[in-house]
Amino acid sequence: MKATYLIIASFLMLACDASAADQPAHQREDLRDQWKIVENGTWKNYDERTAPVQTIYFTLDPLTYSGSRVALESVRPFFVWANGKLLAEVDAAISMDLDSLSTIIDGPLTIGVHADRGIGYLKSTVLTPAAHSTEVSDELRKSNHLLNFSLLAFFILAVYFIALVRSNPRNTLDYFNIARLVSAQERDESLVMGRIMSSFNILVYVFIVLWASFLLLIIAHFAGTLWIVVNDPAIHGLADAFLKWGRIAVLLFVAVATKMMLVLVLSRVFNMREGASIQLLNFFRLLGALVMILSVVLLFYFVFETIAQGYYINLIGLVTWIFGLWAVLIFIKLLNKSPFSLFHLISYLCASEFFPIIIVLRVLFF
Repeated sequence: MKATYLIIASFLMLACDASAADQPAHQREDLRDQWKIVENGTWKNYDERTAPVQTIYFTLDPLTYSGSRVALESVRPFFVWANGKLLAEVDAAISMDLDSLSTIIDGPLTIGVHADRGIGYLKSTVLTPAAHSTEVSDELRKSNHLLNFSLLAFFILAVYFIALVRSNPRNTLDYFNIARLVSAQERDESLVMGRIMSSFNILVYVFIVLWASFLLLIIAHFAGTLWIVVNDPAIHGLADAFLKWGRIAVLLFVAVATKMMLVLVLSRVFNMREGASIQLLNFFRLLGALVMILSVVLLFYFVFETIAQGYYINLIGLVTWIFGLWAVLIFIKLLNKSPFSLFHLISYLCASEFFPIIIVLRVLFF
């Protein structure tokens, strides 16, 4: 039962520490709600756009934000203007002192940001020293939506996990057994064949998807983007957080279900039915290991109050490497089971594993 306690403890620590990284030394004010665009010659709010945009604008009064800095971060290059004057071409991030800008540009500052490959990756904030942000800090403390959501999500996931363990502890914990995942031998083939599509195991799959979507939403909150899944990843309220969690969970579950159907269909085409069962079992073991690894990394970030956008975006690189290692691991596992030639096995894995992984990562993240 040690694994049970470790998983529950990771939920609790993640929920309790989620607010720690959201309280930096300098107060951060998200400017996304102030974004404007020009569409068909008319100024509109960013949320009212009807087509993808490459340029956004927002206006700041240097007198109101005296002593503050405006920070812009993105995973792709972008250009920055202020009142029509080009200030910089930026690869990843830039921080500009508003008082310094006001000495070279008179009046309110209308800052424009343009990115050739889209503006959805951009994160814009005003950094205000603590001495100048008492009122804002008080307001944020009253509405710490991330902490409230994390605590409620923790209790939901913890109750779900405890119910699964009490119903079938061996089967549940097997999906979080990293030793069996990395083992080249599968020692319980008969058990594997009969349990992949059982109703209980589908409940386990749903739990893993809910846990993964919860972690993705936290990552997106600090990274400032969740690519094509959620346009605005910031948590604006409790209902908004649960709505986005549900949306991410539904999309992930559809992706996982599609993956399962693809493997089952291709296993019939390539006559690899026994290999398909082992493949799916270890795929969900991989997802179970992945959510545990991400939980540990996020806890590390929160303990050290890591709020830099790049650190959270780098987690996607970590996921990519893990899936790359998974492709090698499943090849080794099936190599010991396949009665067919090496070319037959590679062709099957290219269709069921390699190409789908490459396509998904390319569409979502690169």
